[in-house]
Amino acid sequence: MEEKNVLAELVAELQQGNGAAFEKIYNLTSGKAFATALSIVKNRDDAEDLLQDAYVTVLDKIDTLEKPEAFQGWFNIIVANKAKSFLQKSQPVLFKNDEEEAAVFDSIKDDKEEYK
Repeated sequence: MEEKNVLAELVAELQQGNGAAFEKIYNLTSGKAFATALSIVKNRDDAEDLLQDAYVTVLDKIDTLEKPEAFQGWFNIIVANKAKSFLQKSQPVLFKNDEEEAAVFDSIKDDKEEYK
């Protein structure tokens, strides 16, 4: 079965209260999510902290995700937003201009799916 379909099934199970599905979701998504966070914040410890925070948000908000098959894109946005917020709080003048900032965030893959 395709990984995306497996992930959608696991998300649906998590939404139905199967806590064991979370570990499988983590195993399928954490590598890519960590790479995304690290590419933005450039620090392993900060990326790990952001990833942990992103998964807490997933557990808190999983019931708001209407389409389990959109999980990956939804989660990518959570990770990117956590990283961007972290940078804005910790390093207010990270980018020289709006174009440089846009280049960083445009480099993050977007699955172009509906995120809700």
